[in-house]
Amino acid sequence: VTALATSVTGRVVAAADEYGTLNIWKRGANAGSTQQQLSAPITCLAISADERLLVVGLVAVNGLEHPAKVQIWNIAGSDPPRMIKELATAGGVLTCAISPNGKQFAYSENANVVVRDLETPDEQLAMLNSNVQVPRRVAFANGTAPYRVGISTSPDKDNATYDRVFDTETRQLLPAADVADLTWTDSRAAKGDWSVRPEQVENDVAYSLFQGDARRGRLTVRLKDHGAIVSACWLADAQGSPRAVAVGTNGNNNIYVFGLQQEGYCPLLRQFRGHGAPVTSLSASSDGRYLASSSLDGTVAVWKLEDFATEDLLGNHWGISLSTEAGQATLAAVRSDGPLYFRGLRRGDVIRRITVVGEQNGRPQLDVIETPAEIIQALSAAKQDQQIAFEAVRGRTPLKAFQSFPAWHPVASLFVNEDREWAYWTPAGYYDASFAGHQLFGWQVNRGLNLAPDFFLAAQVRQILERPELMSRLLRVGSIDDAFQEARNDGPANESSLLSQTHRLQPAVVVTSPAPGAEVRDGIVTVEATVTVPSGERLVPPKAYANGVVALQRELVQQTNDGGRQVLRYRWQVPLPAEPRVLIQVAAATENEVGGLASVTVDQVARRPLRRLPRMYIVSAGINDYRDGRVPDLTFAVNNAREFARTLKDRSGKLYETRAVSFFDRAVTRSAWNAALQEFAQQLNQDIEPDDL
Repeated sequence: VTALATSVTGRVVAAADEYGTLNIWKRGANAGSTQQQLSAPITCLAISADERLLVVGLVAVNGLEHPAKVQIWNIAGSDPPRMIKELATAGGVLTCAISPNGKQFAYSENANVVVRDLETPDEQLAMLNSNVQVPRRVAFANGTAPYRVGISTSPDKDNATYDRVFDTETRQLLPAADVADLTWTDSRAAKGDWSVRPEQVENDVAYSLFQGDARRGRLTVRLKDHGAIVSACWLADAQGSPRAVAVGTNGNNNIYVFGLQQEGYCPLLRQFRGHGAPVTSLSASSDGRYLASSSLDGTVAVWKLEDFATEDLLGNHWGISLSTEAGQATLAAVRSDGPLYFRGLRRGDVIRRITVVGEQNGRPQLDVIETPAEIIQALSAAKQDQQIAFEAVRGRTPLKAFQSFPAWHPVASLFVNEDREWAYWTPAGYYDASFAGHQLFGWQVNRGLNLAPDFFLAAQVRQILERPELMSRLLRVGSIDDAFQEARNDGPANESSLLSQTHRLQPAVVVTSPAPGAEVRDGIVTVEATVTVPSGERLVPPKAYANGVVALQRELVQQTNDGGRQVLRYRWQVPLPAEPRVLIQVAAATENEVGGLASVTVDQVARRPLRRLPRMYIVSAGINDYRDGRVPDLTFAVNNAREFARTLKDRSGKLYETRAVSFFDRAVTRSAWNAALQEFAQQLNQDIEPDDL
């Protein structure tokens, strides 16, 4: 089941699956059920409040030939459902909704949201842009050092222009002048006369390799279990002949590397897991060490290919070798870039037992395996999407049990937005980012059963996790652990626990008043919040904001201790800007610069009249002529600074009383700039309103 929706009354239920089957059940006066077979897998459903209309989202099939779609169905009464409108979309549709009044509907289109009128759906009412350009193609630049990754947002497979090129060593997007002479690796260069083709098998689709028109080995990829193969990259041996193929899917969004074989099932040499949406393209580096992938989740990932054709099954599945000396399954070697190293296992640790899902009399059952030989056999024979539970010891100390797939994590992931802001991070959490890149990504932390997960931005833990000296070395040395060693810095004992450990250092913020959706009036609101500070951490005084306007009055109401943690209750009187919807935020941080944030949205129903017109304070500077001969002079800077201030002043006359100061050329000094800011600060201290800018 890929989509599920109910009407407000619960009288209508709709459900769909990945094969395009749409079922609708009704109870009450129009009781009954119907089934429709649609042309593509269904991703989302929404039923109008009057139970008259159903919005359906469908995935793209074969790319541009059959794009993603949104359909509107009439499901009123007891008549069979009838499609009344179909709209092709410019990107993938993952979710949809109908407004409570039944007049508009909205759906996601790649990373954007489209709003349309239900009665006249050809009319687009709004497009909410997210500043995300989905990478459609990815390629490595030819050459080995440094590794450069090109990104194209064009879906054209044959004429991709890599307009965003990221240098993984300098950690910067290259300017256009430096990109012009680069050439790119071709995912089809080692293809020869080989190809991957789908085949109908019973009620499923399977995939096989063909050499010319001759059918060769089969791949253990099925449409029902793994999704369709939507991208491929052919991998060459030392002589340039095809040796293996990497394929990307659109179901579980994994990447599989298969060895080429004349008959039977092709060996699975490596499995990569980490994308959250279909894998749009794949590319191998010139030296064969890395595979890059792009995905509709907006990211590019880099995966380790090194030694994939020479490892045994244990090495390819888990990145380990095991010894049975002393009657124990002892780790003789653990690759620092492998799945089990990431989960904290090290050389010399002993795997005491594993638990796998087996089968008895056609029914699944949990099999607990404890003997060393059986552990090795089970881990070697692990299926590509089989999750296994591990229990291990280090010396006499039990390690925390965990579950893992026989799948490798990306070495690094990259995100670049439309403004060329970027973030480049590892699964462990270490990262580097552009000036505003820290605000572009973060991590979900699962807190346990029956507890909502938490999420924190990289900006909240910047001092701990931002490590440019590691990220510059990462692809050259091959793993974050090796980067630590080269940087002569001790790495974390367990990479997989770094984020949860960092999260535990975060102050927990809860806004206790006002309640979400509360109505406030008179241009001011009392905000109360509790801040819980982890043991051993010191809190920087927290701040409260209303639509970004900081509250100036803070009162510590109560301070208690809870098991070594400080619990502090604060109160603010927050002046409100003249806007009907107000986002109240409370931000707290420790002296280690680990931050916590909580927010509620309230409605301002009775705003007091403005005492005066809001004021806009502008400071601008422009320098054309530099005294330092090593700095090239500019042509337009002075005029731009002058026109910037003038334009704001001219265009905002009915909204703001504008006060501007501009400096040009030799008048631009630190003392002059500071003096202007101090003068503005004095004016603001004497008379300030929340709508001043």
